[in-house]
Amino acid sequence: MIITASLNSQHGGVCLLGLDARKNVRIKVFVENVERETCHVRISIQMINCDGDEKLDLSPLLSLQNAPSVDLDDVRSAIGKILISKEDPYKINPSRVAAFLTDVETIGWERVSQISLIPEKVTFKIVDSDKRVHFLKVCYNGMNSTNLMWEDRSMVHLFEEFSNQVDRNRDFWNQLKSIDNNAYVIEPKNPSYKDNYRRIYLDEHVTLVIVVNIDEPRLLPDISLIGPENALVPFRDRMNRNILKWDNSEFLLENLQCLFELEFQMPNEQSLTDELAPLECLICQSRESDDGNIPDRVCENCKCSFHQNCLKKWIRRHSKRSISFGMMAGPCPHCEKIINVRK
Repeated sequence: MIITASLNSQHGGVCLLGLDARKNVRIKVFVENVERETCHVRISIQMINCDGDEKLDLSPLLSLQNAPSVDLDDVRSAIGKILISKEDPYKINPSRVAAFLTDVETIGWERVSQISLIPEKVTFKIVDSDKRVHFLKVCYNGMNSTNLMWEDRSMVHLFEEFSNQVDRNRDFWNQLKSIDNNAYVIEPKNPSYKDNYRRIYLDEHVTLVIVVNIDEPRLLPDISLIGPENALVPFRDRMNRNILKWDNSEFLLENLQCLFELEFQMPNEQSLTDELAPLECLICQSRESDDGNIPDRVCENCKCSFHQNCLKKWIRRHSKRSISFGMMAGPCPHCEKIINVRK
């Protein structure tokens, strides 16, 4: 909508107000020296943003400023183009809504958890055969399409892909659930379905970190042992001795227990009171390094954890460093006791 008002000035002129669909003033245009319907171009533009919206494209008006004279209708037309270029997101498009509801009906109203038409968005609820509940949230932001496509895929296709992925992930979730139920998991404290790692208590000084392959959860996972170097030796020996016994047809829990020749169990109260090494590197304050590794060096004195590369860089810069037989040694960044790392 465009409103025209006269200006009380010595040069005369008009003020044109451009309103959006919600009757908010989005743009003011002051045109001076109006002679009937033709005006000598002296246009002053004031743009108004409502509710933090994106700025409007003023090119239709700016192109008029170079003309020697402009018909007032041309100015009105330019304002109209500017307002039309940004369709009101709160305006219902009947054909788009009809297509949206058709897809929802095809998927099934019994699967709908929440739905909104302004804008068009829906949350589907999926319960897998293991009684786990999953939600798929879909929000359609297209303004001109009537076919509801996401990267050349319909909402029905998107729902089918999500459902199939849920089925494919069932074994992954079952493997981790078995570990959660039969081992003392330190991290994550409240695992979600997206978490593919576990930090597991082995003894009062050593923890095991596994990163599980989502698509092939029974394969040998990425394994890291966290703890003082002298406490890790027996666990590394067992792992090297049993690595070839890994059976991809068995549960992940059983393979891990065979690998380390133990049964995972809850620690006793005394062990729980002992301080375990944190999983974040004290130097870079991150769980993962740039190359994707977790902190696997622990100071035997203060129990602080470090990435191998972070610790190497620290020791190399330290004046009290020493290097011998492929190892570097230097003061711990926290307690200053000597700590070793491979060169």
